[in-house]
Amino acid sequence: MTFTNPIMEKGADPWMYYKDGYYYYTHTTGNNITIWKSKSMTNIGAGEFSVVWTPPHDRPYSFNIWAPHFHFLNGKWYIYFAAGPNYGDFSHQRIWVLESKTEDALGDYVMKGQIKDASDKWAIDGTVIQYDGRMYFAWSGWEGDVNIAQSIYIAPMSNPWTISGNRVLLSKPEYIWEKRGGPPYINEGTRVMYRNDKIHIIYSASGSWTDYYCLGRLTFSGGDILDPKAWVKSKEPVFESSNNVFGPGHASFVKSPDGTEDWIIYHAARFSGSGWDRNVRAQRFIWNDDDTPYFGEPFSEGIPIELPSGELALFEDINRIQEDKIYKIMSRKDDLALELKIEDSHISLMTTKWENQKSQMWKISALENGLVSITSVEYGSVMTLRNDKYEKNEKESETNQLYDITFENYQGSNEQKWGLVFNPSGYVRIVSASTGEKLYVATKGSDIGYPVTLQPNRHLKSDMWKFIEVK
Repeated sequence: MTFTNPIMEKGADPWMYYKDGYYYYTHTTGNNITIWKSKSMTNIGAGEFSVVWTPPHDRPYSFNIWAPHFHFLNGKWYIYFAAGPNYGDFSHQRIWVLESKTEDALGDYVMKGQIKDASDKWAIDGTVIQYDGRMYFAWSGWEGDVNIAQSIYIAPMSNPWTISGNRVLLSKPEYIWEKRGGPPYINEGTRVMYRNDKIHIIYSASGSWTDYYCLGRLTFSGGDILDPKAWVKSKEPVFESSNNVFGPGHASFVKSPDGTEDWIIYHAARFSGSGWDRNVRAQRFIWNDDDTPYFGEPFSEGIPIELPSGELALFEDINRIQEDKIYKIMSRKDDLALELKIEDSHISLMTTKWENQKSQMWKISALENGLVSITSVEYGSVMTLRNDKYEKNEKESETNQLYDITFENYQGSNEQKWGLVFNPSGYVRIVSASTGEKLYVATKGSDIGYPVTLQPNRHLKSDMWKFIEVK
């Protein structure tokens, strides 16, 4: 089974963290910190989520909340984020730390304060490095008080919210590929990877507002971690624009659910020239023989990608649905029931008011690999995807494939197979095994209801459903 990018239609500065069978995720919202939780990497937006912190309006961290990310340290979650005192004024950004009150990442947090070195200069994108039993903090900052360039610094920590020594410069923009779009010239988005005896800082370079945004790498192979000479910079970008993907950057890294694969989660511009209008994507990467990561090229939107290893097993939650029962399928968007209508040989799938009609009743049958077929009780045929229509893409000379839903006798094709992705609240996303797209309620309806179609990863109430047994 496959999915397609993006995994979040809107989002920037993604951070994903895996712990005890769950993926935790956050990205820049600008005015709060929201965390998602799911067993699925590629359907993270279908999971439980919570706004864990909203700032008061009169503090030095009240506005411009950028790039939050978190670590689980000493039994608590710590969220690091950049913020400033004035809306739209980015010249006073500093890094701040929140500490969880419990081990629940979606629970309450308390402000621990600013994390800073003695220079207290402009700072964003901080992250924790653990090495030889100690913690270190790496971040992007200015050398002085003027926005000429952002460089990467490191300093020792005495605890998760305190820097205990002077900052050391590890990297500044120097290669041509690090300076495109500037000034100011950019090294930012510090993220840490570990592989055997090596530590890698993957960072973003060139103007984040341009198509040139890309990833570079710093590698530490031993010695004094605070010695800049112990770090080696890649001479070329390690991940950059290609295949109609523009400005890939600000990555984080997780394992597949079964721990056998490595995945990069990153943002990219939604189209060439869109700047800070970005979405979030995922793809697998591998390791070179010298323990450096090989990310390859970013995959174009719409290209089917195999699910992360072990993620297909998550669809086995189908055991919550019993084959000998009949269900109504209710939309979370409007609390209306999924109904199959046939008028003048035309098939319409809609959400309508529940009236206990057979056309609103469904049987779910388990197939291989945790997939299901969905059968109309009234007509006895299964929900089937058809993809034989095309429309002209206004932005390019290519065409976009369109998908229709019809109902046919079961033949065992992928177009007749569906995955059910449950979230902790009991809602389900109905995912095509053929395309990875989700059953979705259109926003504009009529007097009799709302049309239902397939759409990519929107992560709204419009693609969430509840299966309720018909008594």
